[in-house]
Amino acid sequence: MERVKKASLTKTQTRIADYVIRNPQKIGVLSSAEAANEIGVSDASVIRFARAIGFEGYSDLKNFIYHSLVSDGYQSLSLSERMKQSTEEYAGQDISYRFLELMQTNIQNTFEQNKQETFRIVADAIVNARECYVAGFRGCRGPAYAFGRLLNFMRKSVHTIVDTECMSLSQVQDIEPGDVFVMMVYARYYKMDEIYLRLAKEKGAKIILIIDNVAASFCDDADYILLTETKHMSFFNSMVGTNFIVEYLLTLISHLLDFNERSDERDYLTRIQRM
Repeated sequence: MERVKKASLTKTQTRIADYVIRNPQKIGVLSSAEAANEIGVSDASVIRFARAIGFEGYSDLKNFIYHSLVSDGYQSLSLSERMKQSTEEYAGQDISYRFLELMQTNIQNTFEQNKQETFRIVADAIVNARECYVAGFRGCRGPAYAFGRLLNFMRKSVHTIVDTECMSLSQVQDIEPGDVFVMMVYARYYKMDEIYLRLAKEKGAKIILIIDNVAASFCDDADYILLTETKHMSFFNSMVGTNFIVEYLLTLISHLLDFNERSDERDYLTRIQRM
């Protein structure tokens, strides 16, 4: 951020600046008090930092970061342009080492940029929902299918939507208040993602959004947001961060539900199929 380079900052403000630069996505979902708690400084220090680099306050800083994320050109790149960009960025490097390093970073960032309280609230909402809908299209199809399938081992009334056919849309039309709609989506965003999300919202469902960018318009309709890191070394978004969220939520849910009877029934049906 150019403003940081030009400003004369105290030691505490430099610490805040480093956090903001490294975690722009997270700043988008934190209040000044929450950001202060994450960094280990006072709320007032965060506000003074925002003013020190030329903003009127913390909200002004958040808006700047929001518009910077929105204007990020990467989301509009074609698949071939993404591949070209990745090839140039990692040219001459040890692909196996850099890949392992990047995937570890994706998992760590995904874990750290979401509050544990949010994970717990989301897990509790899924457990107590009347019906649970899980949706994910294109690159999110795999994680969405896995989440819906495994969640169905633990509770009934789980509906997994991984295509945009008419039958899938009719499923969303059956949503009622008390239901939960879990949506997985990341760049490049499509109009159909928004249609499904808005319809679920209008039907009264609680919206849980797993997304790669808090600047996306989808976030306005979400009750809870879990950010996923999707950095990659090829032309596609990495699913490692999303799969981490999926597995962590399933683990939390498994400790909240007593599904022994349901598991026994499933095991019995599985044994019959094998005969």
